[in-house]
Amino acid sequence: MVRVAIVQVPVEGDPMRNVEWVSRTLSSLGTRADLVVLPEAWIHHAPILDIAGAVQASERALAVLRELAASLGSTIVGGALYLRFRDGYAATVPVISPSGEIVGFQEKVHPFREERNFLKAGDAFKVFSAGGVRFGVMVCHDVVYPESARTLVLKGAELLLNPSRIRREGVEPWHVYLRARALENRVQVIGCNVVLGRAFNGRSIAVDLELDEFRVARTSEVEAGEEPGTLTVELDPKRLEQERRERLSNRNVGAYVL
Repeated sequence: MVRVAIVQVPVEGDPMRNVEWVSRTLSSLGTRADLVVLPEAWIHHAPILDIAGAVQASERALAVLRELAASLGSTIVGGALYLRFRDGYAATVPVISPSGEIVGFQEKVHPFREERNFLKAGDAFKVFSAGGVRFGVMVCHDVVYPESARTLVLKGAELLLNPSRIRREGVEPWHVYLRARALENRVQVIGCNVVLGRAFNGRSIAVDLELDEFRVARTSEVEAGEEPGTLTVELDPKRLEQERRERLSNRNVGAYVL
């Protein structure tokens, strides 16, 4: 089993107030989480309009997250911050160990719309580990491409995380994507969203799968509300291991050639 704390951050205009809220909220978690997941772009209310400010705030936030991971004894998946990448910047998710060390980064592979003018695209999906569970990260728009989830599962991911910044109008389609990735790959999927004015209304979600007597899979979900806060869930990714192995082994790869 893995205990996951999904953090629905209320994004304000002052980036350091966002950092302070995260620090205060995580410090007051009642029970230890194996994984703490933050959403995309929680550091800044308009990062693309102020990329320099978002980068500066992200670098400061990263130091705070490292301290929090060590004090909590949890792996923190730091949501998408804006960090230096190659000769520019990328929407980057830091994965921080319970000792406060940076295990690695997952860059957003599919920047969305105007992000393409400011951000570099990542070129690989990576698999990390926490609490004995191997997990992968798809950053927001990455989830709409089935190849993102499939690549991570083929690499051994047992749990998929989707730190996101989804507008109110897009939440229902977002949930459909998360359910589809779970069903396609026989994995549990977590989506984490921000709260920002009326435009972004949270509704983070943890998607699990249940199989009936005929081995027909259906999704079961735990959904956060529209207010800031944390949602803690316990998942057992190992439970789906046999179903996942069968799903992958039945692929007819030779038919997929373009």
